[in-house]
Amino acid sequence: MKKQDVTIKSIAEKAGVSISTVSYVISKKRKISDDVAKRVNDIMKEMGYLPNMVARNLASKKTWCIGLYTPTTTSIQYDLYFNSVLVGILDVLHKEGYQLLLYADYLNEQAGNHPDLTMAQPIDGALVMNPRENCIYKKYLSEMGIHHVILGMPVLPKVDDHYVAHDNEAAVSLAISHLLERGYRKPALVAHQHEYGVYGYVVSSYKKALRETPALSAKERIYSGEVQIDTGFEVASQEFRSSDPADSFIVQNDIVAIGLLKYMKENNISVPKDAGIISIGGTMTGETINPSLTTVAFDPYRLGSRGATNLLEIIRKERVRPGVELLPVKLKIRETT
Repeated sequence: MKKQDVTIKSIAEKAGVSISTVSYVISKKRKISDDVAKRVNDIMKEMGYLPNMVARNLASKKTWCIGLYTPTTTSIQYDLYFNSVLVGILDVLHKEGYQLLLYADYLNEQAGNHPDLTMAQPIDGALVMNPRENCIYKKYLSEMGIHHVILGMPVLPKVDDHYVAHDNEAAVSLAISHLLERGYRKPALVAHQHEYGVYGYVVSSYKKALRETPALSAKERIYSGEVQIDTGFEVASQEFRSSDPADSFIVQNDIVAIGLLKYMKENNISVPKDAGIISIGGTMTGETINPSLTTVAFDPYRLGSRGATNLLEIIRKERVRPGVELLPVKLKIRETT
């Protein structure tokens, strides 16, 4: 039989199932047992049948596409954390037959021209990663009634939205407690940029620790910047030129921590003897650099997979109640404290 002669009917006859069962395997409109789905898929492959995606979309009334709105490319260019989130999303979507469309944050909020929002390719839902304070992506999705899940916490979470995030406040508290145990008393905080919602959470947790912990210096040492090595290098340069430098650093990204280590190595500042470093988030980078980074570890793969899973449940109307799902964090002690 020629490939062009293969039909859903011929596949159904060979698989010993109904035509509607084959249709459901292709469209995923209805749950089919794993054994039957595998048999049908194997026969389609054997017979060289390629489902008509346009027909599938029309039949299911879906696009089978999910959008992912990312931070700026400058922030994610060298960031293994983002890569792990992305893999978590892709694994879930691949299993359910969805494709992923990426929308990087190139937007200029002042210009008023946002070509990424024309939605030339329709989508069934969207994930918004680490949204900015006035996230135009989030606003657009709400206005268009497109199902979406936020990966990360904005400044003011809305009661009717769905969020998956790591507990950044708990992460800072855990970092402070560990530094105290190691004898550090003057921690500095190097956070993400001001416009990202996570900034407010880590800064408030840091300030609270300074207020409520007598053993800590009351002086606030707060920095922020892009996810770049230069950010960490400049922070260290500024801090160690002061008359009362920090004795430790809480850093929100491993890449920024590398910049701190670079400055300290070039200026003969011993780590962890003269200054300690603890990162929040954690990637393979932190494990492999020398010295290896003490980290309050997140699980970026789980962040991506949980966000994608929740979104598909919302699309299927299996998840209705909005809210925040906070993921746990874990201290991993290495060589920088």
